[in-house]
Amino acid sequence: MDSKNKAFEFPDTDLELAKLVAEIAWELNPNVFRLEMPKISFDSVVDALIEQELANEDEEVQVEIKEYLLEKRRQENENEELENKKREDLKERIKVTLGYDSVACYKKAYELCGNIDNYAACELRYDVYSYVEGITNSEQLDICKKWLEYVSNPSYERYEYSNSERARILEEIGSIQERIITELEQSGEIVEESKWLEVLDYYERSLQDDLLAHKINSIIGFCDKHNLKEKKLYWINMFISFFENNDENYGHWGTNIFYMLIKYKRFDEAKDFLDKWERQEMVLESEGKNSNIFVVNSYRYMIPYLKRGIVFGFNHVTIHFFDYLKGSNKGMITNLKNKYRNAIESHRYNLMLIQAYERRSNEFTDEIFDDYLDACKRDVDIIPIILECIDELIEISKNNKNGIEMPDLYYDKYKTAGCNVFVKLERYYTNNGMYVEAIEVCDKAIACGYLDDGTKSGMLGRRKRIQKKFK
Repeated sequence: MDSKNKAFEFPDTDLELAKLVAEIAWELNPNVFRLEMPKISFDSVVDALIEQELANEDEEVQVEIKEYLLEKRRQENENEELENKKREDLKERIKVTLGYDSVACYKKAYELCGNIDNYAACELRYDVYSYVEGITNSEQLDICKKWLEYVSNPSYERYEYSNSERARILEEIGSIQERIITELEQSGEIVEESKWLEVLDYYERSLQDDLLAHKINSIIGFCDKHNLKEKKLYWINMFISFFENNDENYGHWGTNIFYMLIKYKRFDEAKDFLDKWERQEMVLESEGKNSNIFVVNSYRYMIPYLKRGIVFGFNHVTIHFFDYLKGSNKGMITNLKNKYRNAIESHRYNLMLIQAYERRSNEFTDEIFDDYLDACKRDVDIIPIILECIDELIEISKNNKNGIEMPDLYYDKYKTAGCNVFVKLERYYTNNGMYVEAIEVCDKAIACGYLDDGTKSGMLGRRKRIQKKFK
């Protein structure tokens, strides 16, 4: 049997071997992130020595010394190649023994650490424990806390770069403690608020070293989950000030902040926040960048309904062909948006009510139905302007000659514009015997060119059928 394919017999404890087995595990599982220390090339060291130490020597002396050093490096490389070959053969035997299984390698590396309690063993245990089954929550907690002690010590070799590493460990400790307490709670034990506050303390400490929006959001979620109201309110305010103090764009976090304020009925603050968010998005839009201003507008329309306790069940209404308009000709895009913005925003508001009612009509009152009906009436009147906007965008964006990139439309502009609102309103009038109003809606649709309503005879046939009922 080839020696490198011969099964390897592992000792009970061997830290150096544990490091090698862990190295194999990472090779077999390349998606795992590993912090690598920078490597210094031998040539750069030689050049530095010559430049710093031998600057005053003759050029001939410098050449002799450099040749000596290079020869020494060649010999060392030969020895290193032999050692590397032995090492690779050993690694192959270990891979064969453990079935080329990264999980088995992580487990074996963990076992080989035994009871060794030093810097290298603590680091290795921390690196591999999450891949090893059967380690209890308490053992995981002990592993993380011991490694945290080393990382927090100023003598730690990467101390000046270790803020994010300490933050990650603190977050892990908080997560493990949260699991432990959750299991106690699920077993029927009464958990005092102080226990959750202890967990929160680790999460909060992790933010001191690594203040990031997603971590603040996670803390708010934790406080909400465990009913830590005062802490949640504190972190909501921190979330808002984080963006203001760091001159960051709210981006998709704006949605989280808005609904946090709404949940606590802080409607005036929600309005003020939307104003701040809108100013940010207006700047982005003016620079030709992706903007969420349509999200802000949708939320502003929702506030009066949210005050009444009405929840729509969706976050915002997107007018795709308008909201995602982009291109190199920023001036033309700005002019187009300014020209049609009022009509589009009215259309957005109408769609918000129409979609909300149709999705949850069984939950809404007659008052909301009246709002829905009014939205349909308004939209029927504004559809001609929406179609005009689409036609203009299509015309100027042909072959992208004007520096405008037109977002994809549906298969026809009438579906894009939401012209099925004509059918919704016509059905309501017809079902309630309001035939004159129903015919008027059909006439408006036909005048817009909306003839294909999905039926065989189209909008013209629909009109004729109503006329027969009217007679």
